[in-house]
Amino acid sequence: MTFLLGLALAGIVVSAQNSGSSTASSGATSTATATPTTGPSSSQVAVVEVPAACLSVADDAKALVDVAATAVTAARNLDATALSAAVRQLDEAQKAVTSSADACRAIQATLPSTTPTSSPTT
Repeated sequence: MTFLLGLALAGIVVSAQNSGSSTASSGATSTATATPTTGPSSSQVAVVEVPAACLSVADDAKALVDVAATAVTAARNLDATALSAAVRQLDEAQKAVTSSADACRAIQATLPSTTPTSSPTT
């Protein structure tokens, strides 16, 4: 019984991760700066803009993983009440990841396609 429950939870987590692999929700744009640490041109800086909606996918996925961990603990402890609550929370978390992913995809579809102006040298 515990094996089957663990297998079902693993399926839910894998399904949620697959649906949230390229996702997020709408909002403002966040800018991150990345500095290369290798190569002779380590003084170059790359600026990447990520829509805030897409950043929420990571938060939703983290919440999903946290709930999955709670579910695993409940299953390990054979705590049916906690496991039932965790399964409901997993469903809600999976819907949040899917919603965020869909919103991010929608934003990405509206962004102009860009081509790098120069390639980094190594």
